[in-house]
Amino acid sequence: MKNVRGDDSFVEATGTRTACRCLALGLVVWLAAGPPLESDEAPSLAEEASRLSRDVEHAREKHDAAALLAASRSLAELLPGNPRVLLQLARAHAVNSQASDAIGRLEQIAGMGLGMGIEQEREFQDLRKTAGFRDVVSHLESNRTFAGGGVVAFTLPQRDLLTEGIAHDPRTGAFHVSSVHRRKIVRIARDGSIKDFVSEGEHGFLGVLGLGVDPDKRSLWATSLAVPQMRGYRKEDEGRSFLVELDLDSGLIRRKLDPPPEALLGDLTVGPGGVVFVSDMKAGRICVMRPDGAVLEELTKAGTFLSPQGLTCAAGVLFVADHALGIARVAMDDGAVRWLASPPGVAMCGTDGLVEYGAWLIGVQNALPPHRVVAFRLDERRERIIEARVLARAHPVFDEPTLAACVGHDLYVVARSQWERFSRDGSVDRDNLQPPVILKMAFDALAH
Repeated sequence: MKNVRGDDSFVEATGTRTACRCLALGLVVWLAAGPPLESDEAPSLAEEASRLSRDVEHAREKHDAAALLAASRSLAELLPGNPRVLLQLARAHAVNSQASDAIGRLEQIAGMGLGMGIEQEREFQDLRKTAGFRDVVSHLESNRTFAGGGVVAFTLPQRDLLTEGIAHDPRTGAFHVSSVHRRKIVRIARDGSIKDFVSEGEHGFLGVLGLGVDPDKRSLWATSLAVPQMRGYRKEDEGRSFLVELDLDSGLIRRKLDPPPEALLGDLTVGPGGVVFVSDMKAGRICVMRPDGAVLEELTKAGTFLSPQGLTCAAGVLFVADHALGIARVAMDDGAVRWLASPPGVAMCGTDGLVEYGAWLIGVQNALPPHRVVAFRLDERRERIIEARVLARAHPVFDEPTLAACVGHDLYVVARSQWERFSRDGSVDRDNLQPPVILKMAFDALAH
């Protein structure tokens, strides 16, 4: 799920999710919206990125080409391999009449398998007649074609669900899918039958986002957030969110927990022993619900992240995807954060859904064009990415894929959420709605 604090960092060519899925003009505009530094402590990656992005934006506003290039270079050094930052650096090279450097940065983006639309950008006007620019445009266009695999696991008949989260119950084989617009949770039984697990607005549900199953305690955890895209949205609901524990068999509510002050809860994951981790999109932090706790606590301090999204636990480590910054590993006890490094040419940012499969992290990238599912291989210490493989790119059913669940050796992805069809004013583009789709893909390719 995308950030609610400000503009989203990667969506200029991918789709529109306003409010909890916010549009942007570009990476630096969004990063510059981050909080100014107010602490004597060393700045976090998020704070430093925000500062440098403000430098970029100020130089752009003053039409200072030299300062723009210097600030763009500093941002690229801080966030190496970030395609939006590379695109900004290419623009800065271009306005400084450094054509070969600009094309080189664009070739790096194309080499990541991305398909950004740059053909009409004004900064590249003088490059359009060059063979190098035409070649890189052709490469970017080729990256927008379908590649990989995936078959439709099931289709939900109600078109206006605005699907987001998915969770699997290993005991019954049932799937649960959350609905933002209809404010409910749908259950798909092992036999394929579909019915409401929690009806619209039941338990005071707002838009339902992240889901997570605790099979031992027979719990289904869910986050709920007030967004304009949900039915019955009221202005007075703005800023409301909460965490709910439901009985996994009956759907009855066990408890409803408010977030820490100034928090907007988004995605979640259930970790060892039933600990629950939740992303706070407004404050840029991770919250935790300990098994023996009574309230949601702060695990990482506010401002640690810019756009925290999907979370997953693997071998005693919590991994968090940040749309702008990449993927971080977070210590479950004290919240210490370490950002994963990656080989050149691997884009980890733009990731929404994140799950673990053995030595791999599987990311659903919906804030980079084209939408895709990517497997990131971890080193033995689980401190860096050593390889990336695209499992599906530009799949025909992709319409803003969101979150995912691993079931055995298969991945189930909410492939057609249709965020673009739901506007902040509450209107719905019903003429272009299609049935939501859950896509299934095998992990066979990761065994080789």
